[in-house]
Amino acid sequence: MIWGLIGAVIGLIVVFVMRGSRGGRGMGPGTRGWEAQLTLDPLRQTIAARKAELRMVTDEKRRDRLSREIAFLEQQVPALEALVAAKDTSPGRGYIGFDNLPAD
Repeated sequence: MIWGLIGAVIGLIVVFVMRGSRGGRGMGPGTRGWEAQLTLDPLRQTIAARKAELRMVTDEKRRDRLSREIAFLEQQVPALEALVAAKDTSPGRGYIGFDNLPAD
């Protein structure tokens, strides 16, 4: 009985996510907006972590790399926010995540 109830709740959650919070066709899995929404928090956390690291680093080469990496990551935030704000339902990239600065 409990497993049936758990299954029903999970089913409702999946339907809610697939349809969006307003009951219409929302940003479901696989859409650009959905991927962007799930990417924003980890991206912001990574930026904050890099900024904290930058405050502690004294090596100029490492400081330069961190500064460039922070700028690169921060450039992605407005684009992701725009996808979420637009509730973009076009097909996504196929994964959740942000781009990293290429190695030097």
